[in-house]
Amino acid sequence: MTEQLDVEGVLNAADDTRDDLPPGTILGHVHLSVSDLAYTRQFYTTILGLDLKYQFGRQADFYAAGLYHHQIAANTWQRPQLPKLSTVKRGLAGFTIEMSDEAFNQLLGRLKTMDTPFKELSPTSIRLTDPNGIPVRVSI
Repeated sequence: MTEQLDVEGVLNAADDTRDDLPPGTILGHVHLSVSDLAYTRQFYTTILGLDLKYQFGRQADFYAAGLYHHQIAANTWQRPQLPKLSTVKRGLAGFTIEMSDEAFNQLLGRLKTMDTPFKELSPTSIRLTDPNGIPVRVSI
């Protein structure tokens, strides 16, 4: 017999004391709920330099570097016009992309040429925000 998941019960039981993953955790890829695929696509391809590997109609895009099928997916399945993240909502607080020295330096050049705001965290790490309000850290 299949029973409906008690979503509210699960959310109420969540322990909100942790705001990060354990040190050393590596994720192979992330799936993002976004409000607008066109703006998201422009950010991840034109600015970050990832390749658009696959499109699922007007509902989802899949981005990757190199030959992998995707490291980042973005979809509008949550709902149209999803608001940007706020600090009081549950959800992804951000993620890190690791790049080679060469790719990182190319990214810095694109950011400056396109006048895209970012914050330098160190000589080998920056933080910028995607069009959905998701903080993206990029490091060598």
